[in-house]
Amino acid sequence: MAGSVSPSSFHHRYDRVNGIRYHYVDEGPKHGPTVLLMHGFPDLWYGWRHQIKFLAGQGYRVICPDLRGYGQTDSPHSPPIDIRTYGVKSVADDMLKILDRNHVDKFVVIGHDWGGYLAWRLSLFYPSRLLGVGSFSTPYFPATKGFEPLETIVKKMPSLSYQLVFRKPESDQYFDDHAELILRGFYQRNRPQDDVVGFMKHIHMLPPDAKNVQPSPSNFTTEADIKYYIDQYTRRGFHGGLNYYRTTQVNWEDTRELSSKINIPALMVTSGHDPVLPQQLTAHMPQFIPHLTQRHIQNSSHWILLEQPDLANLYIAEFLESLPLKT
Repeated sequence: MAGSVSPSSFHHRYDRVNGIRYHYVDEGPKHGPTVLLMHGFPDLWYGWRHQIKFLAGQGYRVICPDLRGYGQTDSPHSPPIDIRTYGVKSVADDMLKILDRNHVDKFVVIGHDWGGYLAWRLSLFYPSRLLGVGSFSTPYFPATKGFEPLETIVKKMPSLSYQLVFRKPESDQYFDDHAELILRGFYQRNRPQDDVVGFMKHIHMLPPDAKNVQPSPSNFTTEADIKYYIDQYTRRGFHGGLNYYRTTQVNWEDTRELSSKINIPALMVTSGHDPVLPQQLTAHMPQFIPHLTQRHIQNSSHWILLEQPDLANLYIAEFLESLPLKT
């Protein structure tokens, strides 16, 4: 297991972007090739901690935000704010504004989980700005011609059924009330088969005294890591992160006119023990992404960046080295 990395050892910055106060980490040489890293749920910028340090040491500038609704970034409440504020186009525009503020023109974007979904869409919204795009765990699926509600998507991909629970309004309070248990449940998993999916499926069936239930210690996070997540989510709450599961229609509306093809170099990294997003879900991707590099890490669950940081770093480095990056 990689050791704990103190959040205070990073360079933290704050900017007001599109009316939102954003928190992000900015590491590495200011004139180095820029890599934008985006996290998923229930994560933070901190989920990329092992990659940030590694890439900065390799001479890359790394910008890694708490996405809208997470951590130290503002979390507008919806309602009354339109749910579109959490849509993929809104978040993509935020990322471009942050990069513009930092005088970054061309860049590479890599995401994990929801961050992977956002990365694929960012490459379609702003293809002239991107030199490459990558995703850990989350495959690329082009927008469908007609809108498919989440219920329809779940029928095709039953492993996503937990999203029907996550998007319910009452989930906000439930997650907030059980923050420590839920975060330990996500991040304290010891065996590949003891993955987050089984926990998610039963998250609303926990006993009334569930706050006293303690999952076993993790082999990829330290107690200090867990406490940082608990502190951040206790302060901010889960409302913002859960709102991403409520954007199915607005995301389709914002992406339905985009090209289905991604013509820039791309990296897709899958894992052998991710029952939500297994490797076979990427089989269609080469027909939409001509310049696709695929890598697979068999001995990992969904949390590749934490469980296999050395391999994750290797695959990112190889991908970046293959790109025409200019300082």
